[in-house]
Amino acid sequence: LKWSIETTVAHRANPTTLKFSSAQEALRKASMSFGAASYVRVRWFDRTGLPDAYEGRAIVQWEPDGGDAAEVDTVKITLTGSGPLTAITNPVATPGLLSVEGKTAKAGDS
Repeated sequence: LKWSIETTVAHRANPTTLKFSSAQEALRKASMSFGAASYVRVRWFDRTGLPDAYEGRAIVQWEPDGGDAAEVDTVKITLTGSGPLTAITNPVATPGLLSVEGKTAKAGDS
């Protein structure tokens, strides 16, 4: 089975803490590692709770896009699957819960 995910992200430090996103840092570090440390377990799912949800193990490719120093840094991240891509139960598809734009609330709450 061959699968991959490609995305481009804004890569900048938090202006208050001066730290990068921990998720992005984990991907960047994996991209520079060898052996078992070069693999990451990833999962993605529909944020509204639909049954579109998967997980798998992948190798990370981290490619800074470069560009003007005044612009926000962007990085292209490619996750190349190693092994099967498995359908999972969507973690936000909990009965009685509603997820809208990544925020979860009990149905009936206002």
